[in-house]
Amino acid sequence: MSSSSSSGQVDPKSATMLYKILTPSDYQSLPEGEEEEWLGASIDLTDKFIHLSTSSQLPGTLQRFFSSASGVGDSLWLCGARRQQLEEDMQGKRKLQWDPAAGSVFAHVYGAIYPAKEFVFKEEIRRDASTGEFVLPELQS
Repeated sequence: MSSSSSSGQVDPKSATMLYKILTPSDYQSLPEGEEEEWLGASIDLTDKFIHLSTSSQLPGTLQRFFSSASGVGDSLWLCGARRQQLEEDMQGKRKLQWDPAAGSVFAHVYGAIYPAKEFVFKEEIRRDASTGEFVLPELQS
């Protein structure tokens, strides 16, 4: 059961899984060791936090940042991490925070993610040639 706001939209903070969208080159550069930390893709390094989306936010994130006009190509990677695990502060080394953006709140990790053990979902997604939109698999909320 997910909680809803007064407008009827699902509260992003009720999500149990959070997703990171990666270009193929960003995906290939993820560390493979269980204890190897990752501070994010280039946009994350610039903004000083790792951008994440809930399953219901992914379509909008893909449209805003990964449209066919963006030049990212027709293939991306979607990696999912359990919100509860990301909330663990790792002895003060990271913080999961919900920040306002695009009329909602989005999850941002200030600190590192350990992709080899925390990205429990990894799937390549492709752009539909007829619609220009990325096709998402069934996702955990």
